Amino acid sequence: MLLALLLVHLLVTLMMTGVLWFVQVVHYPLMGSVGEANFQSYEGKHVTLTGYVLAPIMLLEAGTAALLVVFPVGDFDLLWWGNAILLAALWVSTFRVQVPLHNRLMQGFEMEAWKHLTRSNWFRTVLWSLRALLLCVYLYIELK
Repeated sequence: MLLALLLVHLLVTLMMTGVLWFVQVVHYPLMGSVGEANFQSYEGKHVTLTGYVLAPIMLLEAGTAALLVVFPVGDFDLLWWGNAILLAALWVSTFRVQVPLHNRLMQGFEMEAWKHLTRSNWFRTVLWSLRALLLCVYLYIELK
């Protein structure tokens, strides 16, 4: 049962990691090409549609991270606390940095907000990648 919990957590973490890399490398750079006339509509749709996809994944990831703290897999309690703390840092970044920047951009294209969004999202991209790597390594060690 606990291994299944770890696998679900790893799966949603890998999904988030993939989404972050796609957004960072493809989606955010292309935002600058939308044009000011269409940007407000585009950004509103982007935020809504992205929320439909990411909200359930992020909630499942947070829930499984919390369960892994309460019911740790293996003898590495510190790993699960560290995992949860890193995920909390990602949520703080999401809701204190990225969401306000998207809210600014929904009012219309703003070069500085777009650049800040793209630069600041590297933190999330790298951190989600690091978490995914650590979880994969841990799973490998656990199954060995």
